[in-house]
Amino acid sequence: GDQMGCGGEGGGGGGGRGARQGAENVLVTLGESGSVLVTSAGDVYWQDPIPLPTGHRVVDETGAGDCFRAAFARAYVDQKDLKECLRFASAAGALATTRLG
Repeated sequence: GDQMGCGGEGGGGGGGRGARQGAENVLVTLGESGSVLVTSAGDVYWQDPIPLPTGHRVVDETGAGDCFRAAFARAYVDQKDLKECLRFASAAGALATTRLG
């Protein structure tokens, strides 16, 4: 079945570790630089960060990566295409920063 390896901000090894452990796809968040998904076929999908809606500001970044991965997983399970999964996840992660925790 499909497996997803997830790397944390900075990409300093999480993605590679996932690939070595048998993940078919590797998803890495890069904070303000966006995110990247590398598939087992070697396809690379980059997602720029989604700007916050007008009137919102970053309050706390805690949990933004968790929210990103949960949103990606939800879209993936809903069989959205990978670009749409990344965009949805990026938007969810961005919105998570507008609240504490």
